[in-house]
Amino acid sequence: MYRKTIEILVPDPSNDFSYLTKEIIESLEKEKATIYPITLGVDQCYIIRGEKTIMIDAGSPKQAKSFRKAVERLSIKPEDIKLIVLTHGHWDHIGTAKEIKDLTGGKLALHQKEKDWLEKSLKPLPPGVTAWGKTFGKILALFMPLIHISATDVDIVLGDGEFPLSEYGIPGKILYTPGHSMGSVSIVYCSIRGILSWET
Repeated sequence: MYRKTIEILVPDPSNDFSYLTKEIIESLEKEKATIYPITLGVDQCYIIRGEKTIMIDAGSPKQAKSFRKAVERLSIKPEDIKLIVLTHGHWDHIGTAKEIKDLTGGKLALHQKEKDWLEKSLKPLPPGVTAWGKTFGKILALFMPLIHISATDVDIVLGDGEFPLSEYGIPGKILYTPGHSMGSVSIVYCSIRGILSWET
């Protein structure tokens, strides 16, 4: 259920890198971005600090204190985080989104197919495919009434096209990658050493 993939792709001259603007190329040449993993409940989130700072995913509910401790430990001011990308709308990825948005003032980005999950505090569970998945889903359903997600507005509603991150000082883009859920997105981060892509 918790799939995390990280892969390094070596740039191929035949690949289409037309989305690499002059600003992104200059950022790549400076190579100042750093990726920090932080754990918020059962979810691994990431803070990417480049010319500006963004965050990927918002963890389980009630993790605001853990978030504050993590950014303090990393010497990052909460208000420096300008964008929070939610890779999909499951409760363990959007659980502290409102609180993090309130603390940072950053914009929340989520795919249009799952934005209601955050805006209306919904907690749909994926149907199990295997016998184990169906059993796990039934067990998890027993605990869902105990989980509360604070509803908040989604500032950037992602569609099926690409969303460049250059405005947020990060060389890369968000891609629509349905699979884990119908509103899943992945982030592609471009580095002079290669391309890092991940879905959490």
